[in-house]
Amino acid sequence: MNQHGHWLKLLAARVMGSNRLKMGQRSPLIVAESGGMVRRSRPWLLLVIGVVGVAVSGGAGWWVGRWERSLRQLEFERQTLNLTIALAGRLNQYTETLLALSDFYAASGPEVTAMEFSQFVQRVTTSYPGIQALEWAPQVLERDRTAYEGELQAQRLGARQITEQNGAGQLIPAGQRPEYFPVTYIEPWPGNEVALGFDLLSDRVRSQALQQSRRTGRLTATAPIRLVQEPENQWGFLVFLPVPQEPGGVLLGVFQVNDLVEEAWRSLQIPIDVVIRDRTAATPPQPLGFYHAETQQFNSTPSLPPRPESAYLCPQPCTQPLAVGQRQWQLHFFPAPTYPFTTPWAMGATFIIGLLLTAIVGLLGWHWDTQLKQTRAMGEAKLKFFAMTSHEFRNPLSTILISSQFLITHAPELSDRKRLSIYQRIQSVARYMSQILEDILMLSRAEAGHLVFHPKIVELNSFCQAILDEVDHNFDHENCIFYHNYYPYDHVFIDPKLVKWILMNLLSNAIKYSPADPVISLVITGHSEELQIVVQDQGVGMSEAEQTQVFEPFYRGSNAEMILGTGLGLAVVKTCVDLHQGAIALDSVPNQGTIVRIMLPLAA
Repeated sequence: MNQHGHWLKLLAARVMGSNRLKMGQRSPLIVAESGGMVRRSRPWLLLVIGVVGVAVSGGAGWWVGRWERSLRQLEFERQTLNLTIALAGRLNQYTETLLALSDFYAASGPEVTAMEFSQFVQRVTTSYPGIQALEWAPQVLERDRTAYEGELQAQRLGARQITEQNGAGQLIPAGQRPEYFPVTYIEPWPGNEVALGFDLLSDRVRSQALQQSRRTGRLTATAPIRLVQEPENQWGFLVFLPVPQEPGGVLLGVFQVNDLVEEAWRSLQIPIDVVIRDRTAATPPQPLGFYHAETQQFNSTPSLPPRPESAYLCPQPCTQPLAVGQRQWQLHFFPAPTYPFTTPWAMGATFIIGLLLTAIVGLLGWHWDTQLKQTRAMGEAKLKFFAMTSHEFRNPLSTILISSQFLITHAPELSDRKRLSIYQRIQSVARYMSQILEDILMLSRAEAGHLVFHPKIVELNSFCQAILDEVDHNFDHENCIFYHNYYPYDHVFIDPKLVKWILMNLLSNAIKYSPADPVISLVITGHSEELQIVVQDQGVGMSEAEQTQVFEPFYRGSNAEMILGTGLGLAVVKTCVDLHQGAIALDSVPNQGTIVRIMLPLAA
């Protein structure tokens, strides 16, 4: 058959398919009639109905009592979740100041002056009351100590040498060590002068967190500590972030637990008391303090007020974990004395009404149980979605903000090449965020039933070439995808929008999860009734256990955590393939690559 004959055959198949829908046989209508003699009611039937009604009403009353307790428990858990999310959000805002400062160092190079440091962080330190200080501590080797201390004395800010604390908590000259990390830049300065020159390696808790941050390259928090510059000795913690640029050093935020917690929860006004503990290295967990909901104050006291177990609304003590810079905090919740407990009256009312309306009560009970499960499932799905979007949008937004701020403040002194590099960086992260939104909107439309199958006759080769050009443009890769078209015809009957989503996501994943110089192959083959698409890469691959879950939204393999992504790509591909009434097969080996095969039917 020639090419024109195949094109006409596709049109004919489309027309015949629509005619079959119009000319299909109607289903026969079956009408059945029944009749019989009306029998008199029997006394024993009323007795049976009465006994059954009492039994069902009693069971319904018991169930409604249990349901009422579940609702109270669910409401309490929802409130504890709101408190946890509020505190986690506030902690993220605080730690993001270090990420922004790290980007500033990366963009500015090693020569960041004390004035530039102060100007960059001044607004942040005045906006967040829980920030005691933002500091910069360079790495100073033993052979450079004398020169560094000479620079300290030249600043005439009070510090004359590198210091450490003795057993009595007094600052003394630091002992001899191979290297030091003395605090050099501090903002705000008033109230924190005593920390200037303090060697972070001289304290065991600070040193452990600093070394862990240097090893992992990630934000790392200390255990609860008494701050050097805080006269009241309230609990605080430090968060370190290494700066890899020469001469090497660490950025750190000094945060006050009291102010941070009170700021996060003051506007919520939820009558729930909270005990916060650090459970990373201490057994039992080390208490940070107690939040009193009535006074909205956080007390850093070594002894916490006792609470009877009967005060809990949960069968088990209600706790929530909270990750803080590679440490785990534990939030322990219990209702405050002013918590509004409700009187369980519904069980008796349900029992009385159920004597007359047993069947209705059972139906409503089933409906309420379904709603309760849906509410819980929806809450978990929303929490997962918000966590993912917050994480995935934070770094791109931070990149755009820092890059644009850098362009504004340093535009006259930038070369054209440097300016173009910053513009390309902003454009790249903007494309990434746009792709996330497109995937989420596509899945939402598909779930709501608003995404339908609209096939058209498409010139296959030009269609694929256009997609390859777009992928190359998005990833700044050229000639990394080897395209082979073995399909025997020029035209194909497909939904171009769905197939474009399939190819864009498969090729994007293949590039993202491949080495620096990726070798990707796209092979198109098939026959007159089926189109086959094969995408092969030599990337990180995945295990057999993970292959069964990769088509779920937001799922990511264990070896892909360090690679930028949302876990939506293959979910979008699966949705498009299903709408096309096709099939998908995946073959992957860890560290050897992945092969994805798509089979799409062409004729209705």
